[in-house]
Amino acid sequence: MADKIYRTATVHKTLPFLEEPFLCCGTDCYQLFLISYFSSTFKSIKTEPLYSYRIGSGISTSETNLDKFKEQAKILFIPNYLRDFLTKERQLSKYEAMLSALSFRLIDATISRFDLVQYPDSNSAFDLLLLNPSLIKEVIEQLIRRYQTNQLELAEKISESRIFEGKPKKIKRVGIFYHRYFNGGTEKVIFHQIPLLIENGFEIFLITEIIDKKQEYFLPSEVKRICLPKEFQNGRAQGLFRALQHNKIDLIIYHAPCSPTLFFDNLVVRSCGSAFIVTCHNFAPSTISLFSPHWGKYSSYFKTVDALITLTSVERDLFSAYEIPSFLIPNPLFPPICAKGASDLEPRPSSFDKNKKHIIWIGRLENIQKNYIEAMEIFKNICSTLPDVTCHIIGKGETPLEEKYVRQFISDNDLEQRIIYEGFLTSADKCFKYADIHLMTSTFECFPMALSEAMSYGVPTVLYEMPYLELIKNNKGCISVPRHHVEKASQEILRLLTNETERHDCSQKTSEAYRSYLASNLSHIQGLMSLIHKIEEARVAKPQRNDSFIELWESFVSFQTETNYQPKVNIKEIQISAYDQKKISRYDNCLSFFLNFAPKDSYRYSFSKRIAKWLYSIIKDKNIKRQD
Repeated sequence: MADKIYRTATVHKTLPFLEEPFLCCGTDCYQLFLISYFSSTFKSIKTEPLYSYRIGSGISTSETNLDKFKEQAKILFIPNYLRDFLTKERQLSKYEAMLSALSFRLIDATISRFDLVQYPDSNSAFDLLLLNPSLIKEVIEQLIRRYQTNQLELAEKISESRIFEGKPKKIKRVGIFYHRYFNGGTEKVIFHQIPLLIENGFEIFLITEIIDKKQEYFLPSEVKRICLPKEFQNGRAQGLFRALQHNKIDLIIYHAPCSPTLFFDNLVVRSCGSAFIVTCHNFAPSTISLFSPHWGKYSSYFKTVDALITLTSVERDLFSAYEIPSFLIPNPLFPPICAKGASDLEPRPSSFDKNKKHIIWIGRLENIQKNYIEAMEIFKNICSTLPDVTCHIIGKGETPLEEKYVRQFISDNDLEQRIIYEGFLTSADKCFKYADIHLMTSTFECFPMALSEAMSYGVPTVLYEMPYLELIKNNKGCISVPRHHVEKASQEILRLLTNETERHDCSQKTSEAYRSYLASNLSHIQGLMSLIHKIEEARVAKPQRNDSFIELWESFVSFQTETNYQPKVNIKEIQISAYDQKKISRYDNCLSFFLNFAPKDSYRYSFSKRIAKWLYSIIKDKNIKRQD
């Protein structure tokens, strides 16, 4: 408002329309707008500078604390005041673009001041950012832009904000999120979860980033699809806001705990008043120690969700120690099936010869967690020992390269009739029905669907050691071997295949263990419905912090990070002269020509090698005599 001269009569016209006459800042875009609106002329005079800031002393530039920010944040209501004024004047459409630009600038200025508020006041300051309901969407979108590369800082500043507090609310419409609906165990969990929720009266929305109906699992016709952009810069926040508000979604079940968009997706969902549950499908300790040295990132993000579903008691205890509400709920399970008693009248898959024994491996063709290359080596060992065994690889990779490797491995080892690459199957029921052994080479899992399906059919499983898996804690029916121990896994499979009595006994124990687990644990839908009711009634309690557990765990993560650390070493490239390069090229050409004449392991090759050694020894002796 400074550095200007006004007609008193013009200023008097604005006074009845000032809804907030005591703003500490923002008057230059509020009252000045009204003065300009009622003015008939505007003139500027060029002078020397007449206006300057004394940094640190004024309301706009001095240190920001919570009380001061409370006053500064009131400028976020200016667009509402002007919108109401212009609506009464019937001039809103004329100034709509100006109001939008003004809102952006006011939000940007307020977030800049919010950045300066220190923890723990930052939680209350964040609540002040959202006091104007009509600007919440714009505020969240600008926070995402501002903190895109530093989500952790924002998560730590606002984790205790009121926006993340549970509020009583009836849940009728449920959104289920994962980035896709094909090729994976998580997708299969969603495939089984959807009909269970529909049976319990919920309206379901499947939210993905990709839609590929040719590969996807079956989806009931009443389920509505929503496709989000993968990146926030491509409109992800706007798309999620639109989906939540248009469809009135009450709860999001988020199946991607390691997603880089999780925190901001949660922020959007909670700002719309919807609940947010995360399900951990990968075993968190293994995932964190392998891929991320920053455990704080996960704990800070998860503190802002309504609840965390874990698939192991180990993870439940770990997250609970950080005061994160965590619930052990198993994946959807299958009823026990007597595979060997099935009728042969049902068509048998063509690759499952009834006169042979069959081993199956099911999973994504991926080698950090699933270790499909080691599975191929195990199958090779089996095939080289037993002639009446067929091995089946079921699954596909993220790129064609993995499938190419499998086919090339089979071809290079002349195993076309012994190892069958089945590719991705939306249903592997018949494979389990006719399988004798199930091989699992994952080094970390949470609640593997392939293992639960194998156990439901009474198929013995040989797997790498994962003692925390809830399904096999009683050690019945499943044979664990040390991780990456290809020879040991091969030996155990061979032992079962060559001993019919032991294999049958192992199958019986597998079935018993599975039935025992079903009888002694809540089902997936029972656990999920119990959690949903708690969220509806705002009864999800924060667990008590366990500092000794946290100290032990963070020490482990710190040590794991150090052992995984590989310092960068600058090694100068060896410079090879043009003459040496030509010699190497000539040598390669000569060797290639020679091997055509004398292939390796032939008599000619060994005879030529002896002559070459004899000639080399003579030349060497002559060089030594010359030096003497």
